[in-house]
Amino acid sequence: MSSSAVPSFSSSSMSSGGGGGGTVVRHVTIIHPTKPNPVNSLGSATRTHIRDQLLSAISDPSVSSMVLIGNGSNFSAGADIAEFSIPASAVESTDDVPSLVVLCELIESSPKPIVAALRGVALGGGCELACHYRIVDSPNPSAAGGASTIGLPECKIGLIPGAGGTQRLSRLCGAPFALGVIASGRTIRPAEA
Repeated sequence: MSSSAVPSFSSSSMSSGGGGGGTVVRHVTIIHPTKPNPVNSLGSATRTHIRDQLLSAISDPSVSSMVLIGNGSNFSAGADIAEFSIPASAVESTDDVPSLVVLCELIESSPKPIVAALRGVALGGGCELACHYRIVDSPNPSAAGGASTIGLPECKIGLIPGAGGTQRLSRLCGAPFALGVIASGRTIRPAEA
């Protein structure tokens, strides 16, 4: 989808409230990460915030769909590296803090459409969050982040994608193509995908 197909939202056309604190525009809830940072990492606070906004928007009868979008020039570069030093048991899904797997399952099971509006990078967990049936790309090479970049670069640091990205990317792009991307850790542009 071209960048001209992605609506531009001015503050005068938005209303707050509804949709779990997300911005509601014409029955669509716009969901942003909790706090802007250069890469919109998916730490525990951000995952909890996104889950809460999704659940609220799903249960709100005035909301017909949701758009998940990053703050600033990036969608999300994935995991919060600061949490890598925390024991796995402390960051696994609990009632209070969802894992990325739980968040992806919530998106997939939503009765309302959820669009991932990509710009800048969607890497690792950010790619896994966006690897669903409804994806919008907003390539704008003149923007600060340039055209969107998608990938699962975990193998470059000795990890494998852990939130289902290997399966989702295979479903979207076909197994041979996805295997090449996953095994090499290379990033791709949406047109290539």
